[in-house]
Amino acid sequence: MLSVSLYTNVNNNSAVVAVISRYNIVVTEYPGPLKTGLGLLKDEQPNIVAVLMGSRATDPRGKYMK
Repeated sequence: MLSVSLYTNVNNNSAVVAVISRYNIVVTEYPGPLKTGLGLLKDEQPNIVAVLMGSRATDPRGKYMK
C-alpha cells in the first residue's frame, strides 16, 4: 500500500480519485503552508525518509518552476 500526503482537496479531481482507488493509495491531507504540512507528516510518520512532489505548469506559480 502506498501512502500519499496531499495539500488540496482530492475529492474535486476525478482523475486523482481514480488513481487513488486503482492503486489502493492512502491519502493524508494537511492544511496550511507546505513546509508546515511536511513537518506534521514527519512528526506523525517519522519512518518516512523521502517525499516525491510535483506541480503542473498551470498551478499558481507553476510557470516559475524548472
